[in-house]
Amino acid sequence: MKTVLSCMAFLLIFAAASIAQNVGGDTKTQDKSPTLIAWEKLQSDFKAAMDEYNAPVRAAKNREDAAKARAALDPAKHPAKEFLTKLQEFSKAHKGSNEAAESLVMTMSIARQVPPAKAGEKPDLAPAKAAFDELLADYADSKAMEQYASVLPRMAPTFGGDPRAAVETVLKKTKSDEVRAGAMMGLADFLSAKKGASDEDKALAADYFSQIETKFAATQAGKTVIGKKWARENLAVGKPCPDEESVDENGAKFKISDYKGKVVVLDFWGIW
Repeated sequence: MKTVLSCMAFLLIFAAASIAQNVGGDTKTQDKSPTLIAWEKLQSDFKAAMDEYNAPVRAAKNREDAAKARAALDPAKHPAKEFLTKLQEFSKAHKGSNEAAESLVMTMSIARQVPPAKAGEKPDLAPAKAAFDELLADYADSKAMEQYASVLPRMAPTFGGDPRAAVETVLKKTKSDEVRAGAMMGLADFLSAKKGASDEDKALAADYFSQIETKFAATQAGKTVIGKKWARENLAVGKPCPDEESVDENGAKFKISDYKGKVVVLDFWGIW
């Protein structure tokens, strides 16, 4: 369930990033293709519909009121169903374009938000699975795939698919080093984190990491693989903790090694 939620969170972020990049940008309207203009409008309309739907929650003055407002929302009025249909129509009408690829990614996210036909039933994942399959089959070289390739292995199980098969499909079809390296890294990460990974899984992950480092160093995946490799080799259970240096609340410098032999809790946190 955590994997599914994290993947869906990625898709929502991807869709939001797409809206931020395309809507209200500096590019003049007359310089945009009709397909891009239509795609921007569709995204903008969806954002407006969601803002209206969630308005009572945003207007709440505290968490308790927000929880009540959220519980009072009518699932039948959620914009997802309407816009799922619009996204499907858009990707069909503009098939082959990068905007169509982006609409397929957005379809996978929105499909999970469509209220089920009956209370208590699970969301219908068929539209999301169809979008996933079409993305693999027809958009392996798209700009959208460059951003999405690394999460293919995590998404495949959500739709009952096989992570290896998804990546193999993309590797056979793509001519893009960015897509190839991203897909390979995604599968290598997936296999490395897999509980009970077989020796075959581990060997494939190691091979992919090696290929990315040597053959695709200029790609985004290649630029991050060194850090991932260091983490795999140095942050495993049983390895000595890296001796980082920092400053305490009084401004005094300290190293983790200063506390050797004692129990140390490292609290990593951030604000987004």
